[in-house]
Amino acid sequence: MKVKKEGLTLVVGVSKRPADIVVGMSIKLKNIAPCCFKKLKNNCMQEAVAMRGTAQAAFAYALYEAVRDKLAGSGLEIFKTKVSDVDVNVINGMITIIWKTHGTISALRKSMSIAVSCLNPTKLFSKYAENYKLLTGNKASQVEYQPLAEEFAENIRKEILFTAVGKINITMAKVRDIVDFVVEKIPETDLHASALYHAKNRISADEVPTLFPHIVCKGLDAAVLVDYIRNNSNGINVEIANDRVVIYSKTWNTIHKNLKDSKKITNYITKKYSALEEKNELAAIFAYFTLAQGLCNTETIAQIIESGLKTTKLIEAIKKNL
Repeated sequence: MKVKKEGLTLVVGVSKRPADIVVGMSIKLKNIAPCCFKKLKNNCMQEAVAMRGTAQAAFAYALYEAVRDKLAGSGLEIFKTKVSDVDVNVINGMITIIWKTHGTISALRKSMSIAVSCLNPTKLFSKYAENYKLLTGNKASQVEYQPLAEEFAENIRKEILFTAVGKINITMAKVRDIVDFVVEKIPETDLHASALYHAKNRISADEVPTLFPHIVCKGLDAAVLVDYIRNNSNGINVEIANDRVVIYSKTWNTIHKNLKDSKKITNYITKKYSALEEKNELAAIFAYFTLAQGLCNTETIAQIIESGLKTTKLIEAIKKNL
């Protein structure tokens, strides 16, 4: 089920198997330095460094903090919103904020409304400034913040993409009602035009050396690849960093030879997902799993829900990228 109004889109996938629903909200926000964003997410601030994409990372994480605190910042918020497990990722030029909530229309509508109410860049500067100083050691500048805020305001006017997947009893009419309600909660911003800020004396995010092996891929391909590697490599840490899958292993070349075996790939996907395919649950369950795990943005989740999914497609995606 898909409904769009004034730049806000909601795609819903229904499955009776999960106990709740997982909701994702994606907004375009380009040029985020993945390493800086990861530092903020993991509270790893051993070394301050300024590079292209630092300001964008500070802004993106400030947005996540605002939404997280409103949805589940304390026991009181959780009691009111029925939301838990708020998380964030940056994939393919989009920031995606993810949470779980009760599988009811009222819980979905309320959590979406609260999330969009936080999309006001004029109220994010204090959080941004704190993040920026943690990353660079320097004081944040309004001059640098202004074009980021303007770009973000323009992006939310163009597109906010929501997906909700899991156990929920809902009709297309109710999806329309939710979208009609939530779109009215998007804050209006009054940002004056300013000249674009040009970063100087900064390391390009693309120039930062890659210390670990990686595979360039995105969307469904990246998600199923992470799923396969994690479950067939004795606990190697694997994650998606924007447009690539990063493997945190110094022995990847040896492991890779074993993982790329065609029969092994086919057997894994068949064993894990063929039963779901037979029950016509594969698309919904895989969408729920990858969104909850932060492996996809809502753009990819919407594609999975709308186009359906076959085990053959998952097998092909792994073989193609390994």
